[in-house]
Amino acid sequence: MTLSNFLAVIFCFFSILSLSAQDWKSFSDKGTEAFYANQLQKASEYYQKAILQAEKEFGKSHPNYVTSCTDLADTYRNMSLYTQAEPLYIEAKSTIDATTKEAHPYYSTNRLGLADLYRLQGKYDISEPLYIEAKKNEEKVFGRNSLDYAISCNNLAYLYQEMGLYPKAEKLYEEALKIRERLLGKKHPDYAISCNNLASIYLLQGLYEKSETLYLEAKNIHETVSGKMNSEYANACNNLAMMYRYQKRYEQAITLFIEAKSIWEKILGKKHILYAIVCNNLGTLYVIQTQFSKALDLYTEAKNIREISFGKKHPEYAHSCMNIASVHLLNKQFSQAESLFLEAKKVLENSLGKAHSDYAALCNILALLYTQ
Repeated sequence: MTLSNFLAVIFCFFSILSLSAQDWKSFSDKGTEAFYANQLQKASEYYQKAILQAEKEFGKSHPNYVTSCTDLADTYRNMSLYTQAEPLYIEAKSTIDATTKEAHPYYSTNRLGLADLYRLQGKYDISEPLYIEAKKNEEKVFGRNSLDYAISCNNLAYLYQEMGLYPKAEKLYEEALKIRERLLGKKHPDYAISCNNLASIYLLQGLYEKSETLYLEAKNIHETVSGKMNSEYANACNNLAMMYRYQKRYEQAITLFIEAKSIWEKILGKKHILYAIVCNNLGTLYVIQTQFSKALDLYTEAKNIREISFGKKHPEYAHSCMNIASVHLLNKQFSQAESLFLEAKKVLENSLGKAHSDYAALCNILALLYTQ
C-alpha cells in the first residue's frame, strides 16, 4: 500500500468515527431540545437512539452511554413512567460504580435522579439515603462552600419538606442560602431561589411574617435583575400569592395570581405547564370564595394543558381530575364527581401505587362521597 493510500484509509477511518460521534451528539442534543420544550415523547425517542448509538460507538462503560441512559430515565420520570425509568438509572449507577474509583460529579447526578424517582413515588425510605449519598459526594468533590453542595442541600431539604420534617428542611435551606449569599451575593437570582425555598418552609410552619419577608425579597430581586416580564418574577408572584391565600388575604392573592397568569401567558403561552399551575392555584382561591363557576373554568383549562403535556396517565392529570370533581361535589353533582374521582384513582394507583399518600387521600374522599 502506498503512503497516499494508507493516509486516505486513516482519514476515512477517523472521518467515520467523527461522524458517528456527531450522530450520538445530534440525537442527544435533539433529545435535550425536545425535553426542555416539554415534548417528552419526542425527547424519549431521540434519547433511545442516542443510547443505541453510544453503545455501538463507545461501549456501555463510556460516559456518553451513561449520560444517555440518565437522560432517558429523566424523561421517563417526568412522564411518570417510573417502571421504565428505574432500570435505566440503576444501569447507569452500576456502570458509574464499576468505573469510577473516586468521587465524581457523574456519581451525584445519577443518585439525585434515582432519589427523585423514589421521592415522586413516596418511597422516602429509599430516596433519603440516595440524597444523603449525593450530598456527601458533592462535599467531597467540591467542598461545603460550593454551589454544587448548596444544590444538594436543597434537594435533601425538599425531601424532608415533603416528609413533614420541617426543622431538618429549614436547616438545610438556611445552609444553602448562606452559601449562595457568600458566593453570589444578595442580588443574584439563585440567592432569590433560596429565599423562596426558605420562605416555603416558614409558610408550612405558620411563620407568616418570616415567610412574607423572604418571598418579597425574592420578588424584588427578580424584578430588579430581569424586570417583571420573566418567568422567575411570575413564579415569585405566584408564591407570594399562595402565602396570602393561607393568611386569607384573598384580594392581595388574587391580584398576584392574575399578574403571574398574565406574564406566563405572554411569555410562555397558554399551553405551558406553568400557566396551568397558576390557573390551578387561582381556581382553588375561587373555590374558597365559593365562586365555583370561575374555579371550574380554570381547573378545566389546567386539566386540558396537563393532558396535552403529560397524557392521561400522569399524577398531575389525576390531580386536575380531583380538583374538578371537588367542585362538582360542592355543587352536589355527585355522579360527575364520582366519575372523575374514579378516573383519578385509577391513574394514581397505576402511576404511584396504592401505598402512596395521594392514593390514600383520594380513597378517603371517595368514601366520604359514598356517605352522601
